Amino acid sequence: MATLPKKPPTKKLCFVVGPIGSNDSDDRVHADWLLEEIIRPVFDEHFTDFHVERADKIFQSWPYR
Repeated sequence: MATLPKKPPTKKLCFVVGPIGSNDSDDRVHADWLLEEIIRPVFDEHFTDFHVERADKIFQSWPYR
């Protein structure tokens, strides 16, 4: 009997929620800093079974806008 190939494990989602603000606003600068300099590096190093996303980053890559 043939065996099915193993499906690679999917990562869990860490969905980051917080004020984002408009481009170049203080809120956006802080949100980008927090995401890219604190949250992502910590998850990349210590929680490798998670994929980090923030709503505005998902929307930018969404093909149906």
